[in-house]
Amino acid sequence: MSEGKQEIRIEKSKKPRVVLSSIFLLLGSVSFIAMLVVARREELFSSAEGNAYITGLVVLILSFSIMFWIGTGWWFVNLVKPLPRPKHGVDFKLFWMGLITSASILLLTFILSLARSYNNYITGEYAWIAWIAFSIVGLFIAGGAWHVARLVKPSIASRMRRRHPARKGGKVLFLVTCASIIAGTVTSHAMLLQNASGTGEAGMFYLESGTENTSVILLIGDGMGHPHMELGRLVEFGPEGESSASRFPHATNVSTSNIDGGITDSAAAGTAIATGVRTQTGRISTSWNDKNITTILEIAKEQGYATGLISICHLTHATPAVFAAHQPSRNMFLEIAGDMVDHEVDLLLGGGRDDDYLGTHISHMQSSGYEYATNKTTLMAFNSTPALGLFANKDLPKAQDYTNETAAPTLLEMTQKGIELLNETGKPFFLMVEASAIDWAGHANDKVYAAHEMIEFDKVINHSINLATADNTLQVLLTADHETGGLQITGHEFTTALPGPGDSLEEKIQKRTDRANEISVSWSTGGHTNDDVIFAGMGPYASQITNASLNTDIFSIMRLAIEGIDGPVQAGINTGYFPVVYVYVAIAGVGITIAVLAGISIKRKLRGSR
Repeated sequence: MSEGKQEIRIEKSKKPRVVLSSIFLLLGSVSFIAMLVVARREELFSSAEGNAYITGLVVLILSFSIMFWIGTGWWFVNLVKPLPRPKHGVDFKLFWMGLITSASILLLTFILSLARSYNNYITGEYAWIAWIAFSIVGLFIAGGAWHVARLVKPSIASRMRRRHPARKGGKVLFLVTCASIIAGTVTSHAMLLQNASGTGEAGMFYLESGTENTSVILLIGDGMGHPHMELGRLVEFGPEGESSASRFPHATNVSTSNIDGGITDSAAAGTAIATGVRTQTGRISTSWNDKNITTILEIAKEQGYATGLISICHLTHATPAVFAAHQPSRNMFLEIAGDMVDHEVDLLLGGGRDDDYLGTHISHMQSSGYEYATNKTTLMAFNSTPALGLFANKDLPKAQDYTNETAAPTLLEMTQKGIELLNETGKPFFLMVEASAIDWAGHANDKVYAAHEMIEFDKVINHSINLATADNTLQVLLTADHETGGLQITGHEFTTALPGPGDSLEEKIQKRTDRANEISVSWSTGGHTNDDVIFAGMGPYASQITNASLNTDIFSIMRLAIEGIDGPVQAGINTGYFPVVYVYVAIAGVGITIAVLAGISIKRKLRGSR
């Protein structure tokens, strides 16, 4: 029997190893192809603002698949005809050690990236899924590389126990492999960051004639994704009905990623909407280097507009705060309250009567001319601004908990009265209205809670659209800061009738609750997601909404209506931003590479001296 056939018989006898390695190759290949299908469907490679989490997974699986394909291909070629040994004796075990080391660094970089920008995947309610995925990836790195390496060079295990001189070719190959993957990893993350850290660009939108003195109503559904809107529609209007949001003539989707390309929060997303600049999670209209960023409310005041903020949460909460405050942390409620008072906003309606929020400023604001209300009856008696309404110590009641005796006004009632008061000023106005509790329902994974909040917000949307229909100088915009919960609707089977105009408030609430329970849903997380959200509108400049792709573009549409200029005031403020974490990873990767090389050299020298 020839030596070549003997080689083949020896390899065939190692079936367990061959089977295991083939499984690794198959799983890697199938996963890679599946991710490419998802990437193509989600247009991740045709849009710079795709879901960075999925894109990162595609990069990981692509790297592993290529490694497995090359290794297995090398093995099959060597199986048929053993390849000649390189003249300088390059030791391929160093190549595979390089792959394992650098792939581990790649995985570490990815985990650190998630920890910084996708915290929900690391510490959230469903973090165990991510850690299982990391464990599987780690198994691929260690097990897959080791098995493929042994297939490529069957004698690798015995050679590791044998004395042999150091080979510079292997060291160079190891170093180049590590350096290449480390550089590629850091570069890929840097590209994601560059896509995310940009500000809204000037010149994307154009000035329209006859749009002077345009009033702006910005409606923000906190945590509101498309499935939340669908949930509210099904409950209130049924499968054949249409929600108020469908009345907007212009609509698109915009990305919500923060400056790190990761999942945002209400502070960073609100800042992007209010200023046209993306920032780090938790910041209130300040940049990554602690510079204040001009907000649309500040621009409106400079242009002589009346201004207003309405929310069912305490008014120092992240979303209302970003329009009238500048602080490095969303949790600095007292400092935010001071900023909001200094901004002299004409209309403030919401919660936050406690001293931890706006409570300590009430007397000062009253002495400065503000009318002050703590209940619906007092609010409805107002006839001028400035007006302050704080209807709860912290946050207003859930929509489903309202009765005819509830002292606090609903979001719709605050919006109706707020617009009336702003119109009384005789000036054009800017008003932001936030439906805060959609986000809280998403965090709680509570479909009934979410449905009630969406239905209340739908009433606000409907009222605003009716006003814009009657007044072509009014711009009404609808969006969300981010999606919360990863909600998906999986089915419904209704037996409860739709709420009707003849039903009492209690009957409507009960029907909505029953119908929400007749809808099947799934939740992927208890935190935020990176899903794109709606951006819709009508009135001046709304026809340009379809040109928008980022949440920072919302600012441009508003600024054009108010000032006739698009783009942020501080354009280019994020130039030079690069998270330190990636510098640390790159340094660590080079350090590990040098340490491994030094260890190999020392070990070989010790062996050679024996």
